[in-house]
Amino acid sequence: MQSQTVYKECFRMIETVNGNTYFLFTVQTKTKSYTIDELDVTLIDGLDHWNCKIENEMLKSLASQSGLCLLDYAEVLLSALCDEITAEGNDDVKTAFLYDVAFGSQYCQLSWKQKLSNCTFYHLGTATLTKIGTAEVVSSLQRLYNFSFREITNLKETLHSLETRCERLKQERSQAFADLKQAVETKRYAENELIAKFEKILNEKKKRIRELEDKQLFNIQQSTDSQSDSASSIELFTSDQLAPFRPGTSTCATNFFEDKDKSDSNIQKTTP
Repeated sequence: MQSQTVYKECFRMIETVNGNTYFLFTVQTKTKSYTIDELDVTLIDGLDHWNCKIENEMLKSLASQSGLCLLDYAEVLLSALCDEITAEGNDDVKTAFLYDVAFGSQYCQLSWKQKLSNCTFYHLGTATLTKIGTAEVVSSLQRLYNFSFREITNLKETLHSLETRCERLKQERSQAFADLKQAVETKRYAENELIAKFEKILNEKKKRIRELEDKQLFNIQQSTDSQSDSASSIELFTSDQLAPFRPGTSTCATNFFEDKDKSDSNIQKTTP
């Protein structure tokens, strides 16, 4: 006998095309001889239970009827019976799959179709489920309760973890706001202190610039006065130097002109 290992359990609600609500409890199992998951499917209407096993041979038959390869069909089948898929991009399409259930005396037929649009459906398969007896119902309910308790425990642990994380994030947020407030106050104090220092340095620089400007202006004034004195001295000296050469004021100049007249007279006498 081949040993089976539980791979995944899923409990979900489905709604048929006529508005009836049912519950599906599926268990995915794997064996060494199969490469495709087997599905143990239990349909529950709240009172009665119907069950079937979709094994490898049935998977191949359903895949052949749908026109899909085995791997693609297995993926679509798991999505239809195990995962709740929501259609995207169309608000009028609530789910990606539609379901129908037809009952007999000791069996029911579960059909599932893929909803391509509001008016287009693709039939994926039909499975016949057998109504199980009271003893098997108890076992089925026990499995369902165990699964529910495990899920509740996991959800509680997840909720506790999220609450702990939320509380930690709230504390970190409060601490971050406190640090931000302290940083703003420190920044404002540092800016005021820096502005005060800069103002002092700026005033000292302006004072120094004024002193240099006043000193430069004083030097320019002194230089201008010195140049004026030098120009006056040069003018007086030149007048004194040129005074002997003015007409009627120097004997040297008179002698020079007299000698010139004599020379001109001698030149005229010697001319034939």
